[in-house]
Amino acid sequence: MDTFTQSDAGLGLFPQLPIGQLPPPTATPYRITLGYESAAVGPSPFFSGLINGKGRHEDVPYAATRLSVFTVEEGHRYRFRLVGVQGSYAYRFSIDGHKMTVVSTDGFWIKPQENVDYIIIHTGERYDFILEANAQFGNYWIRAETLEIMHQGSGPPYKSLGHVAEGILQYKRQNQEAPVIKSTEYESIKMDSPQRECTYADRCKAVNCPFKNFHGAYFIDCINVDQFQMLLPTPPEELPDSNPCTEEGCRHFINFNFEGHSRRASANGRGFLLPPAPPMTQNESFHEQAFECDDHNPLPENCPTRVLITWSFNAVHPIHLHGHTFHVAKIGYPEYDPATGFIKKDSNGVPVHNSDITCDDKIRCSLPGSECDPLKCTKPRWTNPTHPPITTVHDRTVRKDTVMVPAGGYVAINFKSDNPGQWFLHCHIEDRQLQGMALIVNEAPEEQKKFMIPDEMNKCGDFTLTMEEYEHLRNVESAFLRVVDPPTASSWPWKVTREDITTGSGATSFHTGGLLERPGLVASDCGCDWRSASEVEVDTLTGDFTILRSDLVMDVGDSLNPVIDIGQVEGAFTQGLGLFTMEQCVYLEGNGRTQRGQLYTTGPGTYKIPAVSDIPVQLNVTLLDGTSNPQAIFSSKVAPQFQHSFTSEPPLFLAASVLSAIRDAVRASRAERGIIAPFQLNTPATCHQNGL
Repeated sequence: MDTFTQSDAGLGLFPQLPIGQLPPPTATPYRITLGYESAAVGPSPFFSGLINGKGRHEDVPYAATRLSVFTVEEGHRYRFRLVGVQGSYAYRFSIDGHKMTVVSTDGFWIKPQENVDYIIIHTGERYDFILEANAQFGNYWIRAETLEIMHQGSGPPYKSLGHVAEGILQYKRQNQEAPVIKSTEYESIKMDSPQRECTYADRCKAVNCPFKNFHGAYFIDCINVDQFQMLLPTPPEELPDSNPCTEEGCRHFINFNFEGHSRRASANGRGFLLPPAPPMTQNESFHEQAFECDDHNPLPENCPTRVLITWSFNAVHPIHLHGHTFHVAKIGYPEYDPATGFIKKDSNGVPVHNSDITCDDKIRCSLPGSECDPLKCTKPRWTNPTHPPITTVHDRTVRKDTVMVPAGGYVAINFKSDNPGQWFLHCHIEDRQLQGMALIVNEAPEEQKKFMIPDEMNKCGDFTLTMEEYEHLRNVESAFLRVVDPPTASSWPWKVTREDITTGSGATSFHTGGLLERPGLVASDCGCDWRSASEVEVDTLTGDFTILRSDLVMDVGDSLNPVIDIGQVEGAFTQGLGLFTMEQCVYLEGNGRTQRGQLYTTGPGTYKIPAVSDIPVQLNVTLLDGTSNPQAIFSSKVAPQFQHSFTSEPPLFLAASVLSAIRDAVRASRAERGIIAPFQLNTPATCHQNGL
């Protein structure tokens, strides 16, 4: 966000200088990179592109990184889902030596687009494609290249800047294991992979271009969103009218742009600020404290709504609407210079937007005594409102929930306002959204009033805690729990020595730590042991890691219910992952509004908890046999006071093997670089720590 603000808001970004250093007069600021139509596509410097979390920086050799490998069996057909989770850039995706058949966008089946060479995907979009594994047996390079070009060179065609995310498509034969591809092989695979060349005689086909078409010198033909058709017709009850105009509030123009001279990301010249209270559950508080645009009427219930998402002069915006999917009724493009393919400019060198839409600010702000900024464009409208462009919506019109608005153009979307609520409409590029390129759509407010909000539901402002109350709670907690020393060797009949620990590929862990004693309860020796071994893969560039495998062994005696016990072990292990590798406590310095030492990371909204993608690729859980305890309930190893927590608390420490594996991996990486000095890796072993 900081780099975006500096580079796009006129402050100047100097990535070659240390952070915080004032640039000398001779320093050259970063210049925003441009795309094939001269639209701004690189507001901040490209660092690296990842496919399924793996990739490389251009300064890192292939042998020192890891790429995602997708294995296919020769002669089979595969369906892939391409998901745009990048933060900023659009990517042009391709697989060397293969054509793709695009069959779906944003979850809706479309009539297949066959023989596709490139899929252009922006933040938040999804595309499904079919791949026929019918190429010559071997390995093929996967490329997702940004749309940045060297626009100051001779052309067209202009050369690409070469910023790319990379992966590998690997072929395997039936009933044979696919060989492991080593990182030392990456470069040779890339060199041998047959990259697609577009020529006059053999033109290429691209889907979802953010402009009308490539310049003819590239020999690439675009099939854009407004040319798609639904494979299955939209049901009549879900189909909005083509040109809603009979009811007030059913047609809206929204200009996603960079407002006026300040260049702040905005919608209709206004930057969005997060409201102080949620508008759905605390509507009165929201209206008391939030500023609402007086020219934005609420959407009436069951209104066939038309939203015109209008031009940004010099940038493409992927726009996403919550709470709805919509029909893409029309895409309007600017005029392009036939010599370069760039957006045409006026006599002052300013890009010329599509002439279907104009801005009332130009007239209003030119009046005598006016102090408004004509560049903000707070009131876009049809240039000829009595004869606007013809747009149609029929049962085969494509449906999406995220759409790219071309630079200098517009997109007309239609949907039915049949989902009462407060819905976020925003640019999906993260830094633009955070800076204010968003708004809230207030849909069917009269229906919202009928919603019953539970009285006991927590609300913003309900919770307050003074420092005195905080210290009191800390003292109470300290008195309630105290750690008891672990049992001695003589009182621990199931004690396992260090030599008994199983060695894993990455690290091992064995814990018989202390028990908790509570007032009125006696600390009990449960006579159990547990072990784990984990193998991890650490990205030494970013510090991120993947748990390739974890093997967990838990002693529960004769299990009362193995299904429940295994589930409890898995859950506790995942919780331990958060404890040992993710959940960093951050304390505030204090700034007048907050107290020094106040805990900032009080919930999942301020720190990362384990998600589905964080669990091991292979997770094996075993309950130890032959360890029954005849003195306990049904020979289990559960003391009465620990019946509900035995398999949900101790297994948490099994995740320490992941911490040990990360430490071993970092030590090995340092050794490869000749660094043998001791180092300290504290918990949690976050990406930031691992990468230092």
